[in-house]
Amino acid sequence: MIVKLLKNNESSIFYMLCLFFFISLIFSIKLNNLAIGLILLYFLFRENMYKNFKFKIINPFFIIYLFYGLCVLFSLVYSSNLEQGVKLLERNASLALLPFILVTNYDLITKSALQKIMNIFSCVIFAVMLASIVYCLYKSDYIFSISTFYRDNLIQLTHIHSPYLALFISFVGLWLVNIITDHLISRNYRELYLYIPFYLLSIFFNLLLATRITLLGLLFISFLLLIIKLKKIKLSIIFLIGATMLVLISFKMMPTLFTRYTEIIETSLNPPLGDNHNSVNMRVAHWQCAVELISEDYFTFFFGTGIGDTQDLMNLCYKSHGWSWVLYEYNYNCHSQILQTFLGQGVIGFLLYMLLFLYPIYYSIKHKMYFVLSFYLLFFICSATESTFNNQKGVVFFAFFSAIFMSYIVNYIKSKKVE
Repeated sequence: MIVKLLKNNESSIFYMLCLFFFISLIFSIKLNNLAIGLILLYFLFRENMYKNFKFKIINPFFIIYLFYGLCVLFSLVYSSNLEQGVKLLERNASLALLPFILVTNYDLITKSALQKIMNIFSCVIFAVMLASIVYCLYKSDYIFSISTFYRDNLIQLTHIHSPYLALFISFVGLWLVNIITDHLISRNYRELYLYIPFYLLSIFFNLLLATRITLLGLLFISFLLLIIKLKKIKLSIIFLIGATMLVLISFKMMPTLFTRYTEIIETSLNPPLGDNHNSVNMRVAHWQCAVELISEDYFTFFFGTGIGDTQDLMNLCYKSHGWSWVLYEYNYNCHSQILQTFLGQGVIGFLLYMLLFLYPIYYSIKHKMYFVLSFYLLFFICSATESTFNNQKGVVFFAFFSAIFMSYIVNYIKSKKVE
């Protein structure tokens, strides 16, 4: 009876689960774990999962994720701090679970399904951001600024670190670029008046969150998509100039935001001492310690320190150099998933991590799936300055959409073979 009910309404149920997943991803880790559990349970009832299981085992996407997961698990064996290692292993579990389940059910992820999933995600993100602005204005008695928007009020509402919220917004922005370019190619201009303002909102929300790398990723990949899909360099340059003007006007209107960006130029690229710290010089310390630890001996270079010990060793490195107390008191990690993976799992883990991006990028270029390409480029750019797999918001977001895109690519390839 349950199986029959699910079969008759499988698309609707899946979209409802996606809605629950997206909302919980922003507001609650516990509810997000429940959402993942429900998605896994739902797919276990599908007959096609078992029909596709043999195909799944030999699928290259699955093999890459399987070996990366095994590498993370193996690095736990030689970790001294097992408690921390188990926590990180639990966070990374979605990298194995979601691709395994979703790619086995690849027949459900059609082009139409992908569009609906992205539309749901986009609506959730814009609803949250607009509600957040209302919330912040209601809570504030003084002029709207960066500090009132996120650091004072928004974080109380969403409980999500600003780079990850900005990552979600930028991803939606790239989805809108994909829609806009498709409309331009087909010469369907009627709905552009709706999509372009929302794209500008994605830039504006990035500015309000005072992020840098996500905004850079959004603008750079948007420019890249315009060139690749439209093949019109002049239009792409006009877009880049227009976006730059919008950013400069925002700098003029919000001095706090301008300071956030100018600190990159004004800050000396040396690790922080005492209370003289900001996001720039602290990253210098993170990256310097990570490189020092990676190059310490051959075992660490090839196999890493073990995922449980990375933070302890980073803290020891901060202390040994006599740098700012903030670094070790607040347990700052590598602030780069590339270095974080290299440090924890060695060069083997690093190469497998790179394959998580390079393999789908290759397929997305080969089959001209440029939106899929934009997802992996955006996440990789953000991973340069954030340890995205150390935070559940980052790793679950990547695991879910990577699994969706992998399933979509597999479905596309299978349908082409049938033709």
